[in-house]
Amino acid sequence: MKIKELSEVDSTNKYALENFDSLEDGTLVTAETQTSGKGRLGRQWISPKGNVYASYLLKGAPFPPYCASWIAGLAALYALRESFNSMGFWLKWPNDIYCGDKKICGVLCDAKTDNMNRPLGIVLGIGINLNTEKEILEAIGRPATSVYAETGCKVNKNDFVKTLYKKLTELYISGSHFEIDKIYQIWKGENIPRGRLVEAVLSENRTVTGILEDIGPQGELILNSNGNIITLHSGDVSVKNITNFKR
Repeated sequence: MKIKELSEVDSTNKYALENFDSLEDGTLVTAETQTSGKGRLGRQWISPKGNVYASYLLKGAPFPPYCASWIAGLAALYALRESFNSMGFWLKWPNDIYCGDKKICGVLCDAKTDNMNRPLGIVLGIGINLNTEKEILEAIGRPATSVYAETGCKVNKNDFVKTLYKKLTELYISGSHFEIDKIYQIWKGENIPRGRLVEAVLSENRTVTGILEDIGPQGELILNSNGNIITLHSGDVSVKNITNFKR
């Protein structure tokens, strides 16, 4: 297994980007804690010990960058389900993983380019709350949970990281053998189902609510808002009546 374990870094994605040339393709960089962890939309990722802070390197993958996030989201989802199969995990567009109505995992993808801005590869950042205490989760300010908060049982992080690495590698190999369309269909099937009422935050002052029509071939969210078709390539979405949502 190509797993590089660190004690403390500012962020595993930053470390992986800065050391991209010296790290092998398919390496998983992990850290005990991060001092400046980042989530999507520039949010801070609180990083106490006992959780997963990991970055997986893709060098020269034969598929577009947007496909890489599907691999990260599915790998984390499959690792959680294999390890804790009774907890009802589901994938919220684009690649957050929820347990019920609370977030337990986030994905952040960064592109690596050369000094001419030509693509060299992708770093898949994955943060998973395994052992975070309830008091820390409550301080985040948004609905969040951990395996420990849900079950009362501490998790062996090292064993879980091995499972995550296995899932990442399996999906990376599959995607590299021109099965990315198959991965897309699986990712789409695990995501928010068609017909659900979704609210999307487009900017600080603008939101849109609509019925999910589809998820397009590049991962874009397609909403019907009062007869108007709106296509979203990024943003923060919430699913209405989430307590009735079951995968």
